[in-house]
Amino acid sequence: MECDAVRARPTAKNWDDASIEAVVDEADGLAASAYDALVRDHGNRSPEDYLPVLGLKIKVVGVGERWPIPYFSLYDEAENTVEMNTPLIEGVAKYLMKTGRADRATDDRVRQTAIAHEIYHRLVPRPQVKMSWRERLRHQADDARADIVEEIAAVRFSQLLVGLPYSPLEYPAAAKEMKRVRSVDDVASDRQPTGILGFFRPDPFIPKVDLRKRS
Repeated sequence: MECDAVRARPTAKNWDDASIEAVVDEADGLAASAYDALVRDHGNRSPEDYLPVLGLKIKVVGVGERWPIPYFSLYDEAENTVEMNTPLIEGVAKYLMKTGRADRATDDRVRQTAIAHEIYHRLVPRPQVKMSWRERLRHQADDARADIVEEIAAVRFSQLLVGLPYSPLEYPAAAKEMKRVRSVDDVASDRQPTGILGFFRPDPFIPKVDLRKRS
């Protein structure tokens, strides 16, 4: 799923298979290194149990602005918090149970996977380099690749930390599937649309998003 996720990124539309595989391989290495260091320093724990030792706190986010990507969580570097989109997490867990995928929702897996994803961003911060706008233009392609590597590494890291035998990308895929079903149901019952067809109307499943934060 990770290779497909890279292909779906607009900045990677002209990449060949070798380039995409190189990105995933690099992300795998970063994820494994971060996981090994965390377990070496703090032992084996559930993702949520790592939060106190890392100085991280949970911040629950509920109703907010509609956002086209279903964010389960966000790491706020300035406040050292993990913002949890609890309505979406709980909604996806229930949807997985309802659609015969209970094994994906047991043991609080959706929530723990979201927390693990943000722990990676806490452990491996992106270097902040000040650049002029001309330098940014020149480095735009490199920055785009680095962003994709970082996100795929966070996905792989969360898979290692939670011990999932499947890709964590199944969860955002289920969220989008769930929202499509909700949208179709809204149209069929003549209700106000709230999903993808909601045209950025307030939606209880989507938190306010600060683009300075990382998912």
